[in-house]
Amino acid sequence: MNASGEAGAADITALNRFAVFAAGFFSLSQIPMMTLIVPLWAADIGAGPLLIGIAVSLRAALAMFFSIQAGALMDRLGTGRVCTVLGIAAAVLTLAYPLWPSIGGLLALQTLVGFLHVTCWIGAQAMIGTLAGGNPGTMGRFTFVTTLGTFLGPLLVGPVWEFLGPWGAFTLVSAWSLAFALIAAATPRARGAASQARVRPADMIPKWADYAAGFRLLRSPVVACFMVVSAALAATYAMRHTFLSAYLDASAFQGTEIGIIFGAMALAGAAAGLSVGYLSRHVRPHWLTIAATVLGALSFSTLPLFTGFWPLLAVSLATGLCTGTAFPLVLAILTREISTGDQGLSAGLRSTTNRTASLAMPAHSAADQRDPRLGELFVTLSEAEDLAQARTAEAAIWGIWLDGGDSALNDLMASGIDAMSARRFDDAVARFTELIDAAPEFAEAWNKRATVYYLMNRHEDSVRDIERTLALEPRHFGAISGMGLIFLEVGDEVGALDAF
Repeated sequence: MNASGEAGAADITALNRFAVFAAGFFSLSQIPMMTLIVPLWAADIGAGPLLIGIAVSLRAALAMFFSIQAGALMDRLGTGRVCTVLGIAAAVLTLAYPLWPSIGGLLALQTLVGFLHVTCWIGAQAMIGTLAGGNPGTMGRFTFVTTLGTFLGPLLVGPVWEFLGPWGAFTLVSAWSLAFALIAAATPRARGAASQARVRPADMIPKWADYAAGFRLLRSPVVACFMVVSAALAATYAMRHTFLSAYLDASAFQGTEIGIIFGAMALAGAAAGLSVGYLSRHVRPHWLTIAATVLGALSFSTLPLFTGFWPLLAVSLATGLCTGTAFPLVLAILTREISTGDQGLSAGLRSTTNRTASLAMPAHSAADQRDPRLGELFVTLSEAEDLAQARTAEAAIWGIWLDGGDSALNDLMASGIDAMSARRFDDAVARFTELIDAAPEFAEAWNKRATVYYLMNRHEDSVRDIERTLALEPRHFGAISGMGLIFLEVGDEVGALDAF
């Protein structure tokens, strides 16, 4: 009788482990799959670069504010139960993209579907937290499987988009979400006491008490410390996904080479997870986590010191190994420090902290006219052998010039451009003036106001703003061209010749 009972327990544990690992595989990988196909879909329906950027960023909008509430709901009603609903909702709404081919539809769906995908990942973390009990080896294997999903998912959805178009790609992501829902429903542990709680409409309303309970977790010094470590790790990941691709592109690497570097970093991170159990038996997990996080950030920060493919690949592998070691250890330590009944709350708090760090870090690293990438891009532009190469370099330069390095500044820039495009020139001048007041060293703000003044035939005002633009960025070919056009219009051919 005892032997039978023990065997049954072992079977449940094995099923739990398989289900939770599969949940990790299908949950997080939804995000990079959508990151790949949403910009393609946005371009298909006529969105410009600005709107594409907004659409991609909207996926995290609700998660910033409601991740803690989602985690608390999982603790209260049962993680598997809540994740089943989330997965089904994500599967249905993902299919709505090609059914609602408009900019408004894209932005609305990105807001909702992005939140659902993030909360699916929160659910997978809550599941493994309950299962692993802080065991580093189990967490390492979980992150290996999860990272494998983030590698294979985009690898599959890219060719599907190419051969089957938007319907095929969105259907694949929808199937991915449905697989997560079915796994969550089949997780034996999900049918525990919490899953028997009665669902009330009031449970769907955010409660301050849940947020207070989440932040009370930070009263533990260990939890507070490793939430900060988790945020630092998230900032490194965010820099990888924003700065690195632009830097490699500006360094004239081909798409295949960039893909190899990114893929190698991801696979190194996945492989590192498998070594965590062994390493943690020889080095204290707390110190190992901190060391791996610091080394990952340091190795990533050295990337601009190298220009060759092989050195960059070596540094990328080192970064992947370090961050891949730290990630499962952070999960293991936080799981061990937090009670089983608060695993969802913990995952929600970590998600909120990480997303705050992910948003803040690229903003501080965003480029303006002093960005070191510009030098390489101007060389590429001057030495371009064909029109396509020149246009690529020019587009990258404009992308850097337009980035104010802060979401509020970029919002003002977008508002001013919209007003200028709609020929609401007074509104455009007001927006760009507000932008200049907020960031007087932002060269493109001066250039945009100069453009509006030119369209209003206020040539003297336009020339003054162009001169300020060129004082900040002497290479600004848009401002130089504008100056030449003004001189031509007023009949100053010598001035126009000097400008051009």
